[in-house]
Amino acid sequence: MGVGLGLLVGGCATSGERAALPLLERASSGKEGLVQSYVALGLAYLERGRVDVALESVERAAAIDPRHPLVQYGEGLVRLALGNPEEAERAFRTALEGARGDPDLLHAAGSLACEQGRRGEGLQWLQEAAANRLSPRRGRTLANWGWCLAQEGRWREAEEKVEEAVGVAPEDFVVRWRGLALAMRLGEWERAERHLQVLLTLAPDEPLVWWWAANVAQARGDFARAAEWGNRLVREAPDRAETRRWERGEWEQWR
Repeated sequence: MGVGLGLLVGGCATSGERAALPLLERASSGKEGLVQSYVALGLAYLERGRVDVALESVERAAAIDPRHPLVQYGEGLVRLALGNPEEAERAFRTALEGARGDPDLLHAAGSLACEQGRRGEGLQWLQEAAANRLSPRRGRTLANWGWCLAQEGRWREAEEKVEEAVGVAPEDFVVRWRGLALAMRLGEWERAERHLQVLLTLAPDEPLVWWWAANVAQARGDFARAAEWGNRLVREAPDRAETRRWERGEWEQWR
């Protein structure tokens, strides 16, 4: 999953253990079970970069119940992948109207709000989502919460929240990416290197991680190592956007 999508992905309005489970995690049957299955399939394809197939799966779910919160959730993620954040936001808000306490919906809406600069609203939603300890994606929620705090210059709180996320989900790709980005922004090279090594273990063949490795080396002044990663991008992933950035010298703006 791209990092952008990776953002997505007691403050709940529902009560009881089953009610507190995210919609995607509940055992359902009949029409609701079909909606759940189609949306889950669409999200699986979305993580693999198959936006076209994901859209088809979400449309099948919509044919059953277009207003179902999961349909709107899937629609929002697809629209975000297609580069339409305004349409994604409308879908997430519609989804929340039908399932206000769902942690996945709160996570998606809160993360997008933070990215769009509405951090007060975003932080509120992320806090509500993180309050649900039954959410299997709670680590990502905490990581995005921390990143949102960083955008407000609340560095100590941001570090604490990202470290909490690492404790909850130490092998989550997005959590480690947030940890790396925050450490680089603060100039904490050793911590950044630790996050990078985990990312390289989780996704050793991912050119995006090679690009980050080149950036970390460049920022630390290890130009020979940066060149090694850059040359690997040119050699093994010549058509990737990261490779073109390497060739143009367009480094990540960590600060």
